[in-house]
Amino acid sequence: MPVPTSAASRPDLPDRYGERPSAALADEIESGHVRALLVIGGNPITSLPDASRLAAAFSQLDVLAVTDVIESETVTLATHVLPVAGQLEREDVSWFIDRFPSVVSAQRTAVVVEPTFERRPVFDILQDLGEQLGLARLEHPMERYERRIPSLSQPGVFVADPPRIKGWVHEHVLPDGRWRVAPAPLVHQFGQWAQAEPSVLVGIPRRTMRRMNSALRDVARGGADAEVWINPTDAGKIADGDEVAVTTGTGTIRAIARVTDDVAPGAVSIPHGLRDQNVSVLTTGAIGTTDSLSGMVTQSGFAVEISPVE
Repeated sequence: MPVPTSAASRPDLPDRYGERPSAALADEIESGHVRALLVIGGNPITSLPDASRLAAAFSQLDVLAVTDVIESETVTLATHVLPVAGQLEREDVSWFIDRFPSVVSAQRTAVVVEPTFERRPVFDILQDLGEQLGLARLEHPMERYERRIPSLSQPGVFVADPPRIKGWVHEHVLPDGRWRVAPAPLVHQFGQWAQAEPSVLVGIPRRTMRRMNSALRDVARGGADAEVWINPTDAGKIADGDEVAVTTGTGTIRAIARVTDDVAPGAVSIPHGLRDQNVSVLTTGAIGTTDSLSGMVTQSGFAVEISPVE
């Protein structure tokens, strides 16, 4: 049977690199094409569009299994919560982030403290599920790393900085010696944007300090993290410290306004990852609203209205 190139309920969202855009998830659940979902360390309710609709769709799933180290909005909705060991409660290799440092490196750490309350490494849980599907179990998961990097047989940090091979990009990526920074589909899209009528006021995202996405909210800065920033030229009757309602065609959130020059005129800055001021309530993945080239949800520059709460 051929693998479909797009979600059955959203043919307007083609697959990218073998993955389907998250904007299709609610449609796929409502259409009955997705009946079980495994979430590993994520919080879709605060990261995917139209959070209210998505939460309702999650309630239709036969299984919503969530692995996490903290309670989140998605954990609250789960049919099965799989508590997993935290960073200090498991031995690990920094495999994924090794692509980001400026030098070739790897780090292996041993267990620092034993996990409690039946928490287990997520790899063990996935192996349990794999066995139910007939997959062989790896008795010593770390061996696969040790085979590739023998130094990782012991905990520690290992750096290998081999001589750089120059010319690879020119030979394999730029055969004609030029970057293709203006492919025709992108140029066409820019032309459409240039002709579009600009919105009076748009929402733009903001990261806040001491918090990572929806995690670490309990040690962040409290109310200051939830402020909606608005420029004085757009504030009108809204005063600094007023409670305001921010509304789109999808939903409404309430927050405290901070009137400040730190945000440009015409824009309202809304932090992401919060529970009560969940910006995903305002976004949408409906047909015709996603980026035509990538399938991405519009998470910046979407039209909003802001008004004081009486």
